[in-house]
Amino acid sequence: MPRSRVRDCNICEKSKPLDSFYIRTDGSLFSQCKDCRKEKVKISRRSRDENIPGYRKERLLKKKLYDMQMREKDPLFLRKKSLWNYYRMTLEQYEMMLINQEGVCAICKEPPTLANTKGKGFLEVDHDHSCCSTKKSCGECIRGLLCNPCNVGIGRFRDNPEKLMAAIEYLVGDKNA
Repeated sequence: MPRSRVRDCNICEKSKPLDSFYIRTDGSLFSQCKDCRKEKVKISRRSRDENIPGYRKERLLKKKLYDMQMREKDPLFLRKKSLWNYYRMTLEQYEMMLINQEGVCAICKEPPTLANTKGKGFLEVDHDHSCCSTKKSCGECIRGLLCNPCNVGIGRFRDNPEKLMAAIEYLVGDKNA
């Protein structure tokens, strides 16, 4: 007899495909679907934070204090932390990429300024969103360093070359039409 490709969630009691359930480390499936499990965890965390006075605030204060202490030791600490957390890239790798790009945006060839970097003074890391669809990258799909307007521009076109080509054709198209 073939195995069923659906499972019932013990919270919402709906039959859902197996990929709607998280897999435990031992290979078995959770009894709640992903949606119900997320909600259950959210409620549990909220309850914990409310039941332990100042728990969340204390945790955030400890994190801020740690970041401040590390920044005193190393002014580039937060930059290094951000590069690693979001792009799996070291500051040295970033600087090497910047040197390879001759210190300019990979698209418009403009150097970073406070105006084109949202006041940060450094270029943004661009990665292939078809590999890593979230804001974070695996580190293998990094394409280059872009100024904010170029990064936002290609993001608005969803990294789709056909849409970008259509925009180019529109811009250079028949001006008399």
